[in-house]
Amino acid sequence: MESTGGPAAINAFMDTVSRFNGPSESAVLDAEASDEFKGHSIWLYDVAAMMAARGEIWNWGMDDPVLAKEIDEVLPGSLDFCTDGVSEQLYFRALRELPLALGDYAGKTVLEIGSGAGEGLNFLSRAAPGGRFLGVELSPMAVRRANALLARGDELRYVQGDAESLPLEDASADVVISVESSHNYPHPDRFIAEVARVLKPGGYFSYLDGFTEHRYDQTTLLKRDVPGFEWLSEVDISELVRAGIRKRMAPGSHFRRVSEVGTSKLKRHVAFQMQATTMGSPFIGMETSPAVRALQKMGKLPSAWTLPVESYVHSVARRRPE
Repeated sequence: MESTGGPAAINAFMDTVSRFNGPSESAVLDAEASDEFKGHSIWLYDVAAMMAARGEIWNWGMDDPVLAKEIDEVLPGSLDFCTDGVSEQLYFRALRELPLALGDYAGKTVLEIGSGAGEGLNFLSRAAPGGRFLGVELSPMAVRRANALLARGDELRYVQGDAESLPLEDASADVVISVESSHNYPHPDRFIAEVARVLKPGGYFSYLDGFTEHRYDQTTLLKRDVPGFEWLSEVDISELVRAGIRKRMAPGSHFRRVSEVGTSKLKRHVAFQMQATTMGSPFIGMETSPAVRALQKMGKLPSAWTLPVESYVHSVARRRPE
């Protein structure tokens, strides 16, 4: 799982992600290709963790005024400082759509798979106090960052691990969430099987991600095959996510202020374009600029760094009591 990094590693990462999210006959990775991909993934997210600004959350976000009002009632002012307020909404929805009140998490273990820099789970631990929140993330640097800045004993902590082989005991979590991470997993069948394994009987799985058409169809079939799972709901939240991305891309937004960095107009433009693509700008039809496309052709920038996502879906499942 080693990678030399640089644009070549990003291109290799995106080529492989596109491969297993697409309809290619070679979409299934063998063990060697899977290990190589995860090496690129670790390098990429280690770099992202080192560059992440405090308080920012790794997801496209969503914008729903009703949800934003609920968050402000639970955590007053949390959407007013160093944020565009859209990433928090996606995380809040992950718990809000479960048949549990925020006051019901005392003593419960909430597991996030693909916790990134840890900010989203930190936010949820404040919104639903009294629970035990655990994040599992492939990137060692992201885990070190999260534990250094955010961990609070048993209340909130992070461990390094693979979503397709979780370092957890059977039936050890009351709630599992996964927010915008599974599209990077080469074997979604292993991921969903691991969720079922670590959930306690009666526990809930809240699953949000963007999907290509092929990955959605594949996941739909896999969901039917997981023993002991009852899928309670599936909601297409694409328009809410698009609204969040538009808010984030708007002139004067917090995202623009932190992403438009550089000593020249061109560098600021390129920095924004790269970050915008990562944060879902193609999902709202925002095209890459001619300047960036020219730098891509010259090999100065990665050729691509996002998937052609066609829908954003939130599903909720329950592990049937034994």
